[in-house]
Amino acid sequence: ALALVFWSTLILAQGERLEKIITVPVEFTATPGDLVLVGDKDKDVRLHLTGVRSDLDTIDPASLRARIDLSRAAAGKQTFVITDQNIRLPKGVQLLDVVPPSIDLTLAKLTVMAIPIKPQLVGRLPQGLKLQSVAVQPEQVTVMAPLDQQQQAYLLTTPIYLEGIDDKAEIFCKVIAPPALQPVDKRWPDVAVTITVTR
Repeated sequence: ALALVFWSTLILAQGERLEKIITVPVEFTATPGDLVLVGDKDKDVRLHLTGVRSDLDTIDPASLRARIDLSRAAAGKQTFVITDQNIRLPKGVQLLDVVPPSIDLTLAKLTVMAIPIKPQLVGRLPQGLKLQSVAVQPEQVTVMAPLDQQQQAYLLTTPIYLEGIDDKAEIFCKVIAPPALQPVDKRWPDVAVTITVTR
């Protein structure tokens, strides 16, 4: 009789309908190739969920995402409503509410442009040495940039510290670029900077 009461209580507890609120990140998918998200892209929403205890306990908040499909998005500011269609919930769990219920996003049209690469020289050469020349290869990189960033004058390399240079040197660097810029070749090139000094 005690075992029957125990199991009945356990089953009732597992079948009890509860509510739960969790915070999940918003993830953007299928962004058109000629558009880019600009502004704040790190967004979270709070999900108000309901379900029986056993179903709610199976939810791993770290694996949940509110996914927004941008495949039909156009340039400009748009509002995307978040519903249960944007969230893959376990069977038996229902979405009651989302806060905020919608997300405002701005997408910008991309244009192709070539931007020069400038070496980022830090510090001074050792005493007695003078900088004769600095050569950069490649000298520029072709990128896709939002229209509002067409005035980007140049891209910097990772820092090159002059204190450690006492002769002609070839140094390989990475490109430092704003997140809104995308290389046409899908990856940023390695940059070779040749520094020639005289005594």
